[in-house]
Amino acid sequence: MVEEIIIIGGGIIGMSIAVGLATHQIPVVLVDQQPDYRKHNDTFIDNRCSAITAGSAMIFEKIGLWKNMVSMAQPIWQIRVSDQKEHIASQSRFFVHFNPAATGANISQPLQPLGYMLANRDVRRVLFEQLIHHPLIKYYPGVQLTNILYKNPTEIQAILSDGQTISSKLLIAADGRNSKVRNIANISVVRWSYQQHAMIFNIEHQHPHQGIAIEHFTPGGPLAVLPMCTDGHNKSAIVWTETPEKAEYLYQQPHQFLEHILEQYFYPTLGNIQISGDKKIYPLSGLHASRYVGDRIILIGDAAHAIHPIAGQGLNLGIRDCHALIDIIYNIKRLGLDLGTTSMLHDYERRRRPDNLLLIGATDFLDRLFSNHSRLLRSVRHLGMGLVHRIPPLKMVLMKQAMGMLIDAPASSKDN
Repeated sequence: MVEEIIIIGGGIIGMSIAVGLATHQIPVVLVDQQPDYRKHNDTFIDNRCSAITAGSAMIFEKIGLWKNMVSMAQPIWQIRVSDQKEHIASQSRFFVHFNPAATGANISQPLQPLGYMLANRDVRRVLFEQLIHHPLIKYYPGVQLTNILYKNPTEIQAILSDGQTISSKLLIAADGRNSKVRNIANISVVRWSYQQHAMIFNIEHQHPHQGIAIEHFTPGGPLAVLPMCTDGHNKSAIVWTETPEKAEYLYQQPHQFLEHILEQYFYPTLGNIQISGDKKIYPLSGLHASRYVGDRIILIGDAAHAIHPIAGQGLNLGIRDCHALIDIIYNIKRLGLDLGTTSMLHDYERRRRPDNLLLIGATDFLDRLFSNHSRLLRSVRHLGMGLVHRIPPLKMVLMKQAMGMLIDAPASSKDN
């Protein structure tokens, strides 16, 4: 039997494309190397949170997912970006404050948040519940891809670690930065290190966050406070970026030491701070695939691109990959054409490469501009922040970019 589509990778992006395609009545097979969530839900313990733009929320809504996520999502109503000159972030003279309600502009009716914060485990849970109950999704947990073969020009075969061979017309690689599919397809990547580590943990604080995300830049990297809604409005996620040496030093310190530093940075906005749960530390790097397609193969999400978390856009790029690919596949199927043709593959790459390259360049530029001791670059930053304040249309464009509203994403095919 030849399946329509095989998806390799059961993370957030892999499950999203599976549910999205099945919602459009396109059957898929999802192969996930992780154990079955129903039997090993401790495997999915993840204290990280992700920023979801308003545009990404609209994409999830169109495939029937957002209604089950929105109750767990914390709206981001404002974003404050401040520079390193002042030790106390809230008292910095050099900042940009994005507040759609204060602009008098009609971004949407009703006024939309700039984005949302969601715990990764909650997103996974919603996706998984949709996945296992959809009749058009075949779920193969706990197995890995070992090889890819071609039986004929119109059929690709996935060889799995349990001995199975699954044939399909198209294979989608959603298997992350170290993609096995990408390696087998001999698609090269450009990789780079930011020489930074991000320490991630959650905090509880005395004063409510009011839905305000704060990003304060230090010479070592950005220090972000991202509002969460778990059990009220006095919890936030911390993403603390520093040089590898300083990040490792901070990671080894007791909670009281870190809490004291955070209280200094964010006094009096948050008040007293307590760290909740475990800390994690991750080296930061980027990558970009030389091409997004192979012979009946498409790369999406981190298999194709990975960016600096400075703007919280990494997951959103993957969600937009899913949206574009669902639209293309749906229209190909509706016309009765063959999946995996060269024109279809390159249509996907044509749609997604500009957006991905723009965000790779923008996040790389911002990190290099802000994460340094240069007096010259500091002057450039302050000039730029001043211009944003003085030119409301520019500020509006930046807010729409943060909301994911400037992307030329196709309308849901299901609604056509």
